[in-house]
Amino acid sequence: MRTKQLAALIRLRRLQRFQRRRPAQRCSQVGLQPNEVIIGADTVVAYNGEILGKPLDDADAERMLLALSGNTHFVYTGVTLLYYDKAGQISQLSFAEKTEVHFADISIDDIRRYISTGNHRDKAGSYAIQDEFSVHVTGINGDYNNVVGFPVSRLYKELKAILKI
Repeated sequence: MRTKQLAALIRLRRLQRFQRRRPAQRCSQVGLQPNEVIIGADTVVAYNGEILGKPLDDADAERMLLALSGNTHFVYTGVTLLYYDKAGQISQLSFAEKTEVHFADISIDDIRRYISTGNHRDKAGSYAIQDEFSVHVTGINGDYNNVVGFPVSRLYKELKAILKI
């Protein structure tokens, strides 16, 4: 198994163990105080039954971008909020936001040029909609900020509901 894959698997296992704990246990470990909210989020790209996370290397990024070229895919961001509710109990709220993204046909030269910038690194699906790769996006249905990596509008709506503001 590749070193990066092994490291990712170890992080996943640690996260799964952490998530199995009750919200109160998690909050005490990270020091949640009343009138504070802990926000955790991660974004993935889904295409043709495959979850495309962050690329392992440049070849993986090229594979992902070639697959997405000329096609429609979905960007999902999962968000979890930990907070004290009105009764003083620690509560958890989780939600996911989904955005549909359409790509033009992208030449292999354009894909390799983009990869050479390094901007694909640490990006779900190997691209950032907010940088020069945006010229290949022909449309989206949903929240642009979700594709950037965080659904700000949905977070605002959820915070208003739980904080009663």
